[in-house]
Amino acid sequence: MKRAKMIFFLLAIFLPVLAGAQKSKKKKEPKSNFSSQLWYQFYFFQQEDAFKEIYGREYFEPFGISFGGYPLRNLGINLNIGYAQKLGYAKGVLTGETSGEKLRLILVPVQLELNYRFDFLEEQLLVPSVGVGGDWWYYKERKYEEEDVEGDKSGWHASAGLSILLDRIDPTTRFTLQDEFGIENVFLHLEVRWCWLESGDGLDLSGVGYSAGIMIEY
Repeated sequence: MKRAKMIFFLLAIFLPVLAGAQKSKKKKEPKSNFSSQLWYQFYFFQQEDAFKEIYGREYFEPFGISFGGYPLRNLGINLNIGYAQKLGYAKGVLTGETSGEKLRLILVPVQLELNYRFDFLEEQLLVPSVGVGGDWWYYKERKYEEEDVEGDKSGWHASAGLSILLDRIDPTTRFTLQDEFGIENVFLHLEVRWCWLESGDGLDLSGVGYSAGIMIEY
């Protein structure tokens, strides 16, 4: 079921733009040099049963900020920094039942990504993108009755996204943002991100995240 949803998501991203790009004439528009984004994500862990038993559900809800630069028109380099935490209850080693011991898992994912945007048309409404990059995740288990456990995980990720140009809704706002703040474009950015992280020390943070955010290009 999850695989079918992912395939549908990818098709919905790429088909409209690729079909229109063949017939449209490209015009020059100002090149954006930088971008920033505020985002919110539902991140589903690969070890969903283990997380659900301790934290009551198989997903976390990280939020964060991204910064990017465009060395070429459609090629970007992005730095993503997120934060998430969830309160849970430890399980007994022998009984396997939930104990009264509280613990809080804190996650800080840091991702550096090479991203390509399929932005071929002037004022293109739908802009698909794909990306790949490296991950470094800091984690900390705060145990209220024992010593805290902390460490880090490294790995990599792949992403597919769709940016919806909000300037098209109210074109007059775009000129105001350009003149006053130097903002070229404002997008609603939707994305799915697959992460593969090392699974040593009994904690596997690999999974898939679905996010939405507001992205600004300068």
